[in-house]
Amino acid sequence: MTFAIKFEASGRLASLTYIEEERCLSVELEMSGVAEFDWVAVDQSFRTWTQPQGVPIEMAHQAEIKTRLVDWLQSRGMRLGIHPGVGVEAVLDRMRAAGWSVEPTVDGFRLSPPESRGGA
Repeated sequence: MTFAIKFEASGRLASLTYIEEERCLSVELEMSGVAEFDWVAVDQSFRTWTQPQGVPIEMAHQAEIKTRLVDWLQSRGMRLGIHPGVGVEAVLDRMRAAGWSVEPTVDGFRLSPPESRGGA
């Protein structure tokens, strides 16, 4: 199968585009904060085609595309990590567990730090 890959970086962000026949998948990358990778992507980015929009990509084909992208970047001296994303609720649960309070607002939520323990 014939395919093409394009990579465009701007600051800490990049776009990696995989093109196969009339289909296109654009994956947003972020510069990694760990030494193991140069760029990171969210696994969910590989579930549907960008064009035609929203058409599902089969799991086996997702794995094939990921391997091609990792190999392509590696051949150019860059390391790509693809990991599950963290949803907002998971982050809020962690904040609550650390003692923060979460209050719903009209446009999202408000975080309040834990009350200080001990006196001044």
